[in-house]
Amino acid sequence: MKKVWLLALATVLALGSLGVGYAYWNDSLDIGQNPVETGEAKVVWSYTEGGAWARIGTPASASWSQIDDHTFSVSFSNLYPGCKMNIRGYTRNVGTIPMKFDRCDITVPSDPGGVAPYIFVSPGDTYMWWDQDGSGPLSGSGAWCPVWGGHSNFPFTSLDDALNDGAQPGFPNVYQLPKFVLDPPSTPGDYSTAGGFGLGDPTAEDSCWNLILDPNAPDSIEGATLTFTISFTFKQAVP
Repeated sequence: MKKVWLLALATVLALGSLGVGYAYWNDSLDIGQNPVETGEAKVVWSYTEGGAWARIGTPASASWSQIDDHTFSVSFSNLYPGCKMNIRGYTRNVGTIPMKFDRCDITVPSDPGGVAPYIFVSPGDTYMWWDQDGSGPLSGSGAWCPVWGGHSNFPFTSLDDALNDGAQPGFPNVYQLPKFVLDPPSTPGDYSTAGGFGLGDPTAEDSCWNLILDPNAPDSIEGATLTFTISFTFKQAVP
């Protein structure tokens, strides 16, 4: 009787371990239904095609600097009510596998004058674009604006939430940035054939992210400085 019990126990344990092993293998199989292709995943901001500036003829000044492959920093100084600011930047898929937009993050590490809440997106002049296969400017979308609703007072510090999630409280006509895909270079090493994404329409000289400091902002912000970072994260596009 004892031998029978031990044999039954051994059978149960064997089946149990088989079940665990099968579950683990099956989980892997579930992931494998959308196989992750091996290769280099790398979408980077162009070091030569970005910038930030204030309107010509104004006392404000601006600078643009790279932090890492997907993040850059923008600084504005000597700001004043009514000041207009511009940001332009481009990314390229310089890896070997297709990549899909995941999310945008805007952070404000330095705002000693408390000017950030008074900066709005100018909806008529703020564009984005993507070119999935590198075949030509705007081939993927045409110019696209997140705030076509005409909100002249849409806060810049909420732009990342709008791009990630769409409409924000009090701003119904704000659009989520589509989860577009950027292909790797069709000719290896020739990044002009890679999918790209940009802040600003490259076919229009004055098209970019256009910002305005509220003309009705308090005079106390005169001469203020502001530094913020913009990051766009991409992940592998799984078929």
